[in-house]
Amino acid sequence: MTLSEQHKEASSEPKILKEDTMKDLPPHIQRPNYKLEDVKVGVLHFGPSFFFRGHLAVYLNDLLNEGHMDWGVCAVGLRSSRLSELKKQNYLYSVIEEGKDGTEYKVIGSLRETMSTETDGKRAIIERMLDPNIKLVTMTITQFGYHYRPDTILDWEHEDVKASLENIDEPTITVGFIVAALKGRMERGIPPFSVMSCDNFPNNAEILKFTVLAYAREVSKELRDWIATNVSFQGTMVDRIVPSKEATKHKRDYHHHTLGMVDICPIFTEPFRQFVISEPKEGVELPPLEKVGAKIVNNVDEYELTKIRTLNGVHMALGLFGRLVGCGRVDEAMSKSRIKEFAQGFMEEVGQTLPEIEGMDLDRYREDIVNRLENPHMGDELVRLARDGLKKIPDRVVAPLQDLYAKGGPIETRKHLLLSFAMWIEYLARAGRDSGFDISDKAAVAHGLTDVAAELDSDPTPFLMLDEIQNICRVIPNSVQFIDELREVYAALDDHLKAAMQDSADHILGQDNEDAPSLPQGPKNSDREPG
Repeated sequence: MTLSEQHKEASSEPKILKEDTMKDLPPHIQRPNYKLEDVKVGVLHFGPSFFFRGHLAVYLNDLLNEGHMDWGVCAVGLRSSRLSELKKQNYLYSVIEEGKDGTEYKVIGSLRETMSTETDGKRAIIERMLDPNIKLVTMTITQFGYHYRPDTILDWEHEDVKASLENIDEPTITVGFIVAALKGRMERGIPPFSVMSCDNFPNNAEILKFTVLAYAREVSKELRDWIATNVSFQGTMVDRIVPSKEATKHKRDYHHHTLGMVDICPIFTEPFRQFVISEPKEGVELPPLEKVGAKIVNNVDEYELTKIRTLNGVHMALGLFGRLVGCGRVDEAMSKSRIKEFAQGFMEEVGQTLPEIEGMDLDRYREDIVNRLENPHMGDELVRLARDGLKKIPDRVVAPLQDLYAKGGPIETRKHLLLSFAMWIEYLARAGRDSGFDISDKAAVAHGLTDVAAELDSDPTPFLMLDEIQNICRVIPNSVQFIDELREVYAALDDHLKAAMQDSADHILGQDNEDAPSLPQGPKNSDREPG
C-alpha cells in the first residue's frame, strides 16, 4: 500500500467522540465547560447501568459545569464493566433527551474511571474505596442486588453471601465491598464515606443500612457499631426513563450522523428527571446536588408515596386498559381520548390520598406525567407496565382505595380506581382463556387467579373471595360497599372498553359507531354484552 493510499484509508475512518474531537461537534450540542484533567474522583458507583449514566452521572456532570470539581465518578462492575469500551473515548459519551417538543444533545464528562472484578480484581476495588477523596459510594444494583430478606435481613443461604463472608477481603456482593472498605477505613483511621442507594424501590436507605449492619456484625461487633455511629446512609427517590441498549440500537446510526462522529455508548432518555435525597448526618459532605435540580429533604417517603400512587399507579392502570383494547405502547394508548381522560381521572383520585409536600405542585406533576406518557420517543411497552399485577395492585390501587373509603363520599370519588381493579380481573381472565395472552405474572398464575377470573360472568364476587384477594383487600374499611361498587363497575366494564376501542377506530379509520371493532375474547358464559 502506498503512502497516499494509507493516508486515504486513515482519513476515511470515522472520528470517535473524544476530548480533542469535541471542537468538531455541531454547535447545538452541549459539552463540558471544564477540563477533564481537572476533575477529581469523589464518587464510586456500583452498577454501571444505563440508568446510572442517564441520571446520576448527568446530575454530577451539571455539578462539574458549575465548578464543583471534586465529584467525578469511578464506576465499578462486579462481574464485568459494561463501560470498559468507553475508555476509547476517555469515558465521554452523549445523552440524547428526546421529548415531544424537540431533542437536546449533551456530552457527559463526569465518568472518569471504570473498574471491574474481572479486569482489576476485588482487592484493587477495595483499595480504591480507601482513598480519602472518595466521600460517597452510590449504587444501582436493582433490589435483588441487596440480597435482602424481610425475615432474616440478609439471605444468609445465598451462595454469594456465604462466599463473601468466608473471605472478607474477596467479596462477591456489593454489601461485602462496602463493609470491607469501611473496615479498612476504620483500621487506618480514615473517615468513612457516605452510602447512597439510587435504586428504584421504597425505603432503599433502610434496606441498605439493614443489610450493611447485618453483614458487618458477622465480621465484628466493633465494626458494626463503628458503621452505625459514623456512616450516613442516604435514601433517594429517583425517576427518569432510560431505555436499554437493545431498545435504542435502531437510533444509533442516525445519532452518529447528527454528531458527525461515532459515540460508542450513547444514552437515549426523556427530558424529565427527578432526584430526591434524604438529608445526611450533621457534618457529612455530599455533592451539592441541590444546586443542579435535586431536592434534599427530611422525608423522602412522602415523595416516594406520591410517585408510587401517581406515576407507578397510572402506569399499571394504563398497561391494563391499553392492552385490553389492543394497544401495544403507552403513547399509542394515550392517543385515545378516553384512555387519556381515564389516566387523568386516575391521578386526580389518588391525589386526594397524598400528603401536601411543601414546594411541590401536584397539578404540575400530573401534567408532566401526561407529557411523559405521550412522548413517542420512549415507546414503553404496555405489557411491561402491567406485569406482576398481584404484587403491584396492593400499593397502587387498593391502598389509595382504602384511604378514599375512609374519607367517605360517593362512588364518583373513586370510580377510576375501581375501574382499574375491574380491568385487572379482566386482564387475568384474558390470560386464563388464552395461553398466548402474556401477562408476565407468575404469582397470579401459580395461585390460580387466571383460572377463576376466566370463569366469571358479570359478578366478580367469586374472585374476591379467593384467599389471595382477601389478603389484599381486607384493609378496605367498608368491604361490603367495596364489593357492591366493584360489582357495579365490573358489570359495565365492556362498555368502557368498547368506547375506548371506538375511539381508536375513529382515530385511525374514521369509522362510524356501527363499524367499531369488537372486543376480542369476551367473558366466557357472560350475560354482559359480548365483545
